[in-house]
Amino acid sequence: ARSVRPIVGTISLCLAALVPCTVGAFAPGEVRRRGLWRRGFTGFSFAVFVSSWIFSGTVGFLSVFMMFAVVAQNEYYDMVRRNGINPTWKLGLLGSCAMYV
Repeated sequence: ARSVRPIVGTISLCLAALVPCTVGAFAPGEVRRRGLWRRGFTGFSFAVFVSSWIFSGTVGFLSVFMMFAVVAQNEYYDMVRRNGINPTWKLGLLGSCAMYV
């Protein structure tokens, strides 16, 4: 029971962040209701994903971090290429992945 507390806490805080804080969020209309349901589903899915990611163990945790690093570096390299500079992207990605391994 004690080991489940952090998971429940994470999911609860993610769901608490979904509570609308503006007067406009309570405006009548089908569009608002649909948006609120979508927001709730997205928040709940995010909470489950983050909880399972955090408590998945070392390999799972580092694998997701490595994936984020590769995606972020690729985005950076694309911005650099648009400015006419050709970076050594293969070596950069290899080094980044090696850091996590």
